[in-house]
Amino acid sequence: MPLVKAVIEVLDRAAIDPSKGLLPFIPVQFNPTEYTLEKGAQIAEITIPGIDSPILQLAKLQPATHAPPRIRFFWGSLAFKAIVENVRQQFTLFNPLGLPLRATLSVTFREYKTLEDQLSGLNLMSADHTKRHVVKRGETLSSIAAREYDDPGKWRLIADTNAAQLADVRRLPPGLELEIPPADDAVTLTGTAA
Repeated sequence: MPLVKAVIEVLDRAAIDPSKGLLPFIPVQFNPTEYTLEKGAQIAEITIPGIDSPILQLAKLQPATHAPPRIRFFWGSLAFKAIVENVRQQFTLFNPLGLPLRATLSVTFREYKTLEDQLSGLNLMSADHTKRHVVKRGETLSSIAAREYDDPGKWRLIADTNAAQLADVRRLPPGLELEIPPADDAVTLTGTAA
């Protein structure tokens, strides 16, 4: 049965030295079967309540990037971003002169997610809060409603909330500060007048 190759993509392109024949994409075979070399990166974890993975403070640095290598690992449907935490090399076959002919490389990855990646993945269901908006030249209540609520027809909610300071709802003076009510309150009322 042929081996399925994995691919390791080096995300920190500045860490790649083309003069040494290094490429950003490294195909890898899984063929585990031993002289052992081991290196490790020191990592300090910063736990933030409510986030699945701790933020990693990288302590052992590369000369070019000042951090352990960041990679993206692909193997079939498995894909993730990580840092190289540990590398171990085992020599398993030697020629009669004692030169290594075969080696196995074991690499330990630690999944790497930025704070932004983790926060965007959260499905927070907290209530919306009222916002403030300073009117720019050329803006209308419907253009503001389109941006805030994805519905220009909800302009009246903004107008009603700010009625005391709006002399003309069709002409907004630049610099006017408007209160933008929460999206939950942004219901378009329809009907006919008698």
